[in-house]
Amino acid sequence: MYNKLNNYTVNTTVIYYTIKTKIREALMEQWYKLDNTAKLFPAVSKRKNSSVFRASAVLNAPINPVALQQAVNHIYDRFPMLFTRLHNGVFWNYMEERANIFLVKEDTDYPCAKINFKENNGYMLRVLYFGSRISAEFFHTLTDGNGAFEFLKSLIFYYLRFNGEYFKDEGKVITAETRFGSEETSDGYQKYFSAPSQSSNLPKEREKSAYRISGTLFLEYGNNLTTGTMSASALNALAKRHNASITSYLAAVMVHSILQNRNLKDRRPIVLTVPVNLRRQFPINSLRNFFCVVNLSYAQNQSCDFDDIVKSMTTQLKEKTTKENLQRIVAKNLAFEQSALIRWVPLFIKRMFMIFGFDLMGERKKTITLTNTGRLTLPEGMKKYINRFELTSYPTPRSPMFAAVCTFDDTLTLTFGRAISETDIIRSFFMFLSNAGGLQIEMSSNDWGL
Repeated sequence: MYNKLNNYTVNTTVIYYTIKTKIREALMEQWYKLDNTAKLFPAVSKRKNSSVFRASAVLNAPINPVALQQAVNHIYDRFPMLFTRLHNGVFWNYMEERANIFLVKEDTDYPCAKINFKENNGYMLRVLYFGSRISAEFFHTLTDGNGAFEFLKSLIFYYLRFNGEYFKDEGKVITAETRFGSEETSDGYQKYFSAPSQSSNLPKEREKSAYRISGTLFLEYGNNLTTGTMSASALNALAKRHNASITSYLAAVMVHSILQNRNLKDRRPIVLTVPVNLRRQFPINSLRNFFCVVNLSYAQNQSCDFDDIVKSMTTQLKEKTTKENLQRIVAKNLAFEQSALIRWVPLFIKRMFMIFGFDLMGERKKTITLTNTGRLTLPEGMKKYINRFELTSYPTPRSPMFAAVCTFDDTLTLTFGRAISETDIIRSFFMFLSNAGGLQIEMSSNDWGL
């Protein structure tokens, strides 16, 4: 039945995009400059560093691909910046609206695999389905986790409608009927940090190279996911007993797990890189990238006592996410692109600088990334159709493991991704939460590399 419906959907979708292409050709297509963060990813992306992340939802029933395609068609014009192609300019890359056919696909590859733009009709976005899961994968130039989940929520809202379910949006979902606003494509970095900032004059923190998690790469390179699903309120209560937030508590469990499971002849500090959503300190309704990262460091000559680790992670996270410190970090990041010298350097030369800087100042300065998107809000009528949300990112050769957290209602998912066979850190992490914290954790995996 689905095969016949799929043929019908493909045909009607081809007609839809053919008409759209003709209209776009008659008009001037919209193009977008890249934001400060977005400029990095085209330079450093490769097969083993895909710069692709995934936002997923697991529903309570198998996915109907026909309704999913109809939902994409319906919201296509509402998210013009996400349906774009990447162009090489003389001095910087830029994005241009795309009107080629966009088809949803069955999920057959490993998560966050590199997107071949040519094979993907020029798009930097994939919409995938498998079983009861809907996934949207984004080349990181397009958006960050905040923008990704806004798109996914809208996609699921209309998927359910085309699948025969109706409920109100309650102002918690971007709807196709609402007018596209210019602020959604605005560059938060330029809005808040374009002028020279006094924060750039603050004392600069000197960071050492970090301990690196090593392991045996899979014979067939890919991304193994291990997801633990637990009660958000129970985890929050556990963190509060240590006067910590969920993020700082999980960071402490991460450090503890690394210390307990690795023979650390390499005495460099364990450094957790934590992405910070800048919208919380600098309000803007943008779907672009608008985040920076802070590093939480723990020297190996410090106490291995868990309470001491929690205190350190909590103190560092509070200090490093103050508005003043975030201003300093972003000002430092913007200094490169705003330099009068760099501004007029051809793109191919800039790429060499960015690759070198990414390796020296990014990859070598971290042990693992821990990202937490926070709690997702949904219309009440929509909640009963969804089991959980998940966030997944990409491993790199120097940082072959990551962890990502997202919360929906009282369901929190923590997903580890890895490109190596060793599972000692992940196993210890979840055992600590289960044994020391008494949490009930449901485990699942995509079994890649096993």
